[in-house]
Amino acid sequence: GVGTGPEMENLKRIAKGNVEFLGWQSQQELREYYRRCRALIFPGVEDFGIVPVEAQACGRPVIAYGEGGASETVSGPFAGSRSPSGTRISGVFFEEQNVEALISAVELSRQIDFDSDFIRKGSLRFSKEIFKERIAAFINSEVSDFVPTRGRVAPRLSAQISTN
Repeated sequence: GVGTGPEMENLKRIAKGNVEFLGWQSQQELREYYRRCRALIFPGVEDFGIVPVEAQACGRPVIAYGEGGASETVSGPFAGSRSPSGTRISGVFFEEQNVEALISAVELSRQIDFDSDFIRKGSLRFSKEIFKERIAAFINSEVSDFVPTRGRVAPRLSAQISTN
């Protein structure tokens, strides 16, 4: 595993010999790990979860617990369903946080011929540039409706936020 955290020592104690703890890695090293992996396993629940998006930006599919942000950033079937036809998916979900459900999701992922280019392109909707464009568009559309008054009538505001 990559990264550190308060549970690292406990995880090292209970891990089997086939688990390597790499600790903190630079962004460049992390990209290389993503590019070389068969798939990213993301068993947790996070509001957004940048890790699945980073893996997808490297063209790698994600095997994720089907709750939280991963359900918004990964597209694919739940384990237990038939192997999907087509390649317009970026991962596989599992419904319960247990070993059996994870194994089922890994087995399903092995039946799928993922399209790395499709996965990478799908991650672009979460890029910094797209975020800036969307937030600027939102602010620009909302600020025109904002009319501050302090007991008097104020003219409508006009403003434009640039993404540059």
